[in-house]
Amino acid sequence: RLAADKNAFVWEVQTNKKIPTHQFDEEKRRKFLNDIRTSPRVSNFIKEMNDDEILDFYFFQKNGYLTNLGILWIGKRNDRASLLYPPAMQVIRFDDKDEKVWKLLLDDYFSNPKELLEKVINEVPDWQESIEVSEGMFRKNIPFFPIEVVRELVVNALVHRTYTTRGDIFINIFPDRMEVHSPGRLPFGVTPQNILSQSVRRNEHLSKVFYDLGLMEKEGSGYDLIYAKLLGTGKPLPIVKETDERVTVIVKKQFV
Repeated sequence: RLAADKNAFVWEVQTNKKIPTHQFDEEKRRKFLNDIRTSPRVSNFIKEMNDDEILDFYFFQKNGYLTNLGILWIGKRNDRASLLYPPAMQVIRFDDKDEKVWKLLLDDYFSNPKELLEKVINEVPDWQESIEVSEGMFRKNIPFFPIEVVRELVVNALVHRTYTTRGDIFINIFPDRMEVHSPGRLPFGVTPQNILSQSVRRNEHLSKVFYDLGLMEKEGSGYDLIYAKLLGTGKPLPIVKETDERVTVIVKKQFV
């Protein structure tokens, strides 16, 4: 397990694919640079850098080649597909007989991590489902799966997975719960019991990109937000399970 984690920690900055820095997806590169220069979390010092300096700063390129992180975010589809292993996601809804009734496949390697996150948030209708409860004279809708919780779980699956381990990210939606399956194990030192208090960065540079673009909470506060949001809407705490090959987080649909 230590050997696997060691490989995962250096994966981001490797240039073993030898993809030249000029071989990028023009639209993805332009969007990334624009997002960085308009982000309130990025200092003016970084915003005033030229394009190549920004890409160097975020470890997207090194010694004339795109790093694995650079290929993942701004690379062309064919180069992204050749990574070991690029993120692919599947959202599957099951009925009460555990039969598949709806599926969203995001495994064509066209999307970078930010685009994968946006598609899961925007294209899954289940996040709109809610229950109406009375609150004095008024009534309000409480979602079965708060969008902030869904976003944070998907971000965690993308940022903290081991990109040296084969396997898709699965979001399975059942009549009574949602399960998020991420390939690989928890970072070394993190367990299902201490996940709320222990913070270990597995993909440090990818984490920084997500944070600077406003796609995730600051390091270590993601599960704080999940716990607070679920408890604040009267839902049970999430259940975190770890096996030899994947981590599963279960969010119950019902209210306590």
